[in-house]
Amino acid sequence: TDILITHEGRSLFIGECKFWSGAKGFTETLDQLFSYQAWRDTKLAVLMFVRERSLSAIIEHGRAALEAHFQFVEWQPAADEQELRAIVSWKGDERRHADLNVFFISTPAE
Repeated sequence: TDILITHEGRSLFIGECKFWSGAKGFTETLDQLFSYQAWRDTKLAVLMFVRERSLSAIIEHGRAALEAHFQFVEWQPAADEQELRAIVSWKGDERRHADLNVFFISTPAE
């Protein structure tokens, strides 16, 4: 994983950093992040760097991909328009949930 913060042997935060490569790549990033997740991990994040200028459209593609993911449970209020927040379930344990934040960061190529 790209970002792992632990305290006293317990993961407090797991984050994955990627460049946007389309909805399929985003779904693969979610799958990768979820593969790191242990039963007690409850805070997950994706930092998605976007080189394209159409950030709003890309966020909508990300929203649709996340909502279609089999581990998606429900949406949570986001702090701003460049963030998605959701509750997701554990693979194999639909009753166990985690908070997922996805941050879309504009990094347009010059």
